[in-house]
Amino acid sequence: MADQELQAALQEISTIRRIMSQAAAGKDASLSSVNTSIVIHASALVLSLGFLLQELGMSPLASGDVTASSVLQLSAGIYGLRALLVGLLGVFLAILCIALYVNLWAAARHDNEQVSAYVARNFRSFAALSFLSDLMVKFCGVAVIIAAGHPEWLSPFLLACIADYLFQGRLFQLPLSSSVVMALGAVALGCWQLYSGAPSLSVALGSFVVVMMASLFRVVARKRAIARHVLAHGGSDE
Repeated sequence: MADQELQAALQEISTIRRIMSQAAAGKDASLSSVNTSIVIHASALVLSLGFLLQELGMSPLASGDVTASSVLQLSAGIYGLRALLVGLLGVFLAILCIALYVNLWAAARHDNEQVSAYVARNFRSFAALSFLSDLMVKFCGVAVIIAAGHPEWLSPFLLACIADYLFQGRLFQLPLSSSVVMALGAVALGCWQLYSGAPSLSVALGSFVVVMMASLFRVVARKRAIARHVLAHGGSDE
């Protein structure tokens, strides 16, 4: 009886050690997904920062007289321009989705893993149907606002989208408390802008840049923590 209990105890210890070993290996392997997340964050930050500088008239690449807000206001009285903007926005979102999944495909190939399994394991919020359907809903909202000729509604809607991503835990990787606070702040800014009727997109773009920077800092800190863990256990970051 005692021998059976001892054998059972040893098996349990072996199982626990195996689970701990797999958990440690999982931390090491997650460095690849963190690097992928940094690329996604950095790309989104650079793109949004470029749009913000253009909106504020500070872009060195184009004249400050032509901004997205001024084009939207002009489109309010020109149906053809509104249709062109919706079409260009659709092409832009398609390019972003292609770039995102190409990046995920490259990371999955680096880890010798199927793309679907890699995304499900590391980026659950980017599961193909869920992410694409979510983007499609938001695209439809933007398209309706532009087609209706109400450019002053666009920035509040984009702020609501930022708050939605924060509440869902999509894209941004922030603690729950920080996500809730920032989401409520985005909702408050959207309500204020909707009430004031200001058509400028700088509020939404600035909010996105701030939230993305905070999320990027947290992802970089996570990478450093994983790197320290790998060094402490004599592992490899590959």
